[in-house]
Amino acid sequence: MEAAQFMHVYIGDTGGFGDTTTPSFANFRVEYNRISDGVRRRGIYTKRGGQVEFNHVLGRGPGVTGIRHGGRGAFSGNRCDNIDSVIVNGPDHQIRGNWVRSRRGMVLESERRTSSGIRYNAAHRALLVGNDANVTVGYIKSGDTLVAPVDGVQIYNHVGSVVLRQQTNTTWVQEPWPDMTAPAPITLQPGQVGPDAP
Repeated sequence: MEAAQFMHVYIGDTGGFGDTTTPSFANFRVEYNRISDGVRRRGIYTKRGGQVEFNHVLGRGPGVTGIRHGGRGAFSGNRCDNIDSVIVNGPDHQIRGNWVRSRRGMVLESERRTSSGIRYNAAHRALLVGNDANVTVGYIKSGDTLVAPVDGVQIYNHVGSVVLRQQTNTTWVQEPWPDMTAPAPITLQPGQVGPDAP
């Protein structure tokens, strides 16, 4: 999807489970979209894989998830304004050069099961490079059951606070894991999204 304006972008099926019982699209790109005005719940929702790059999400404040991103993917150079949070769940993310202004910032979810039985996978092995946002590692709602904490998160060249909750092995380092690629950070000024973005 390119160069368009939407009320929201949804990639995936209607299931809420973070496992193979609800397969969805993979290896897709969502880029250069402006998502505004009608965003009341979420701007971009993806489940597994894919690249979410250089989008601008302008929400309506509390309760709006600007981007919810599943596992084994990346999002880079996105700008999110006036939202509640950007939520990451599922393993093996690369999160680079995003500018996020929201109440909770970026939230890396623990693996948990809600009272309705919906399971969310932890954001294991997430690599955060050069983002401008507050980060909460290991978010879990009151009353939910913790299945597994966030593990093996690496954060570097980061601007913003980091709050550690249900987590283990979270590090701030300058070198990535040997089996992960850490591209050069994307440098963004406040208010910028990415090259040629709307």
